[in-house]
Amino acid sequence: MKVAYENISAYGVQFKQLISGPAPVGRVLNYIKLAGEGCLKHRNGNRDLYLKNNIASAWCSEFMVGLGLVYYIEELHVKISDLKLTAIGKEIYELIKNSSKFDESSDPSICLKQLKDYSVLAYDKFFESFKNSVVCKNLCKYIVNNGTNKYNKYEFKDDYFGTFKYYYTGEEYLINGVGASTGSNRVPSLIQFCQFFDCMKTDREFLVFDYAKLKGNVPDVSFIPIDFVTKEKIIAESQWHEKLIEDLVDKYGISGTIAREMVVRNSEVQSLFRNNLFAKYGVRCAVCGKTIEKVLIASHIKPASKCDVIEKANCENGIVLCALHDKLFDRYLITFDCQSGKLIYAEILKEKLKKYQLEQDFCLPQEYLTKERKTFLKYHNKVFFDKNHKT
Repeated sequence: MKVAYENISAYGVQFKQLISGPAPVGRVLNYIKLAGEGCLKHRNGNRDLYLKNNIASAWCSEFMVGLGLVYYIEELHVKISDLKLTAIGKEIYELIKNSSKFDESSDPSICLKQLKDYSVLAYDKFFESFKNSVVCKNLCKYIVNNGTNKYNKYEFKDDYFGTFKYYYTGEEYLINGVGASTGSNRVPSLIQFCQFFDCMKTDREFLVFDYAKLKGNVPDVSFIPIDFVTKEKIIAESQWHEKLIEDLVDKYGISGTIAREMVVRNSEVQSLFRNNLFAKYGVRCAVCGKTIEKVLIASHIKPASKCDVIEKANCENGIVLCALHDKLFDRYLITFDCQSGKLIYAEILKEKLKKYQLEQDFCLPQEYLTKERKTFLKYHNKVFFDKNHKT
């Protein structure tokens, strides 16, 4: 079952302060010192990276609010506010107030050496503040909800930003394809903090988070990672399977009866559908969160028997479900609203939701609600209502 993200209003934090940047670790430390000295100010929307008139870069100061290090009080008709340290911010300030200026580059390794050489205690206190922040807590919940701690580094930033934008504002995150996206501009601050505290490893293609360390060495979930060899195998199989489908279409046509019957019986094409679905959404039931691969099913939304060649192999026409929820979904006892992803269930299940491991207010994870999958869900919704109206 998915876990709910933090109630940010309880932290006095807004969405804009949850994921913001650029906020290099060194600049955050330097701003803590300036705020402790009483000479750091905030102005909404200020994008100047240089401290002109002691006004901080809003990108950085907003993220510091999200990290629980500083706060400011907005007053009507007052454009500039004083940035004040929180209790944990003051503790860190006392430990670094006499240090030299910290390096503010995007590579945190120099800043890390500076801080540890100056005070290991300051580093530990800084790490403690990060782990206790709403920023880190939401990152841990994002990892749990995705069922994996390993992400494609080129896709993670936009998915992470889009997930929380929708969750906290209800607005879809649209990438216009012109220049750098909002996610690619803001999320690197979080990534740099994870690098700084050695909570993430990276290579040319992947980011791998140390969930146990981020969580505080209490690993309450386990992940089934897709390693490099498995990923390469999936890619190779997918390419071969896609060629197989192209040949079928060329020979029989996209909706030919013979082609459809062959594909339905073809285990290789089903393997393509399953592998792609698991690779994209993780080895995890979208409803109850089970991660035992043997009980998970790559469930078609529009039944394979009703699909043409392309639809049957398209992972956008699928949801990862455990055997129980696959049966309920396949028999149209449950469906998911094609716009919101909210669970819709048949009347017969009304008093039995707990028995079937269902929550009344459950919604499909946001990453499932792609434009193409919504079209398939619309088909499933119609059949669901037709069948349940008749009964």
